[in-house]
Amino acid sequence: MNDKHGYDQIATKETIEAATLIAREYSSSGKSLQYGDFSRPGGINTPDHGTHNVGMAWDMRPLRKSNAVTPLKLNEKTFDHPDYDREATKNFIRMVRRLFPEATFYFNDP
Repeated sequence: MNDKHGYDQIATKETIEAATLIAREYSSSGKSLQYGDFSRPGGINTPDHGTHNVGMAWDMRPLRKSNAVTPLKLNEKTFDHPDYDREATKNFIRMVRRLFPEATFYFNDP
């Protein structure tokens, strides 16, 4: 969904702090994270996001070898895309689990 008004950028204070800490920690790899939708104000339904209605979840673009900021093509499987960085993704998940052991990830890479 294209949210030109920023309605999907609402989160709890703790979630924003966690997202900031994760980005700061990951920046030591020389690459940046690209966050997308968080939640909508007041916990209202966020289209296409069943877990985003309480301000404790967010999307991010898949990690890429090139560190490009454009989305991967939607008609391709993310984990099969030639620019997808599986090793960086594994290291990212390990880093997040070290910081937040209870974190949950949803992604299409088996």
